[in-house]
This record gives sequence, C-alpha cells and structure tokens, in this order.
Amino acid sequence: MRLSHMHSDFATLTGSHVLSGAQVTWMTLDENGELQCLCGAEGHTVPEGRIIGLQELRDLDPTLPDLDLAPGQSAALNENGQWQIEPLATTGGMT
Repeated sequence: MRLSHMHSDFATLTGSHVLSGAQVTWMTLDENGELQCLCGAEGHTVPEGRIIGLQELRDLDPTLPDLDLAPGQSAALNENGQWQIEPLATTGGMT
C-alpha cells in the first residue's frame, strides 16, 4: 500500500530519535498492517517508541518517501540515498 493512500491519522510507531528530528531510514509494514518508521539505529526499546499519526510523521520528516509497501515488507535507505524494499526480516524494529 502506498503511504500516500494511508489515512493521515494512520497509527505509526516511531522512536525517540525520529521524534527529535532524525530522518526515517527504515520502515516496515508488518503482516498485521502495522507501520513502523525508525531512524535505523540499533537497540531501540518499546519504552522509547511512540505511536503517532502518519501526518505527524510527515511533518517531522518531510523527506519521508511515498513508498509502496505490502504487508510483510520493509524498506531501508541505503548509502546511495535509494530506498530498497525487501521481505520483512525477523530482526529489526523495536524490542
């Protein structure tokens, strides 16, 4: 599903770094349709996370791309500035 097709108040899990202004560099849409948009740093924990509306995330990070993610996919921003979409790995996200 394209991010632009999601409702502006679509619940999105993000972390403290993104909330403080870090760029989103990793996102997933899990098999249950839950969206996570994180900075890519390792070791985030659930208490550091917050659920916000997708529009609030767009306001925090205007570089957020309009990716087309299917449930069970993740996307990561590579060193060349390109987003790569892959099947969701069993690791990553908040623990």
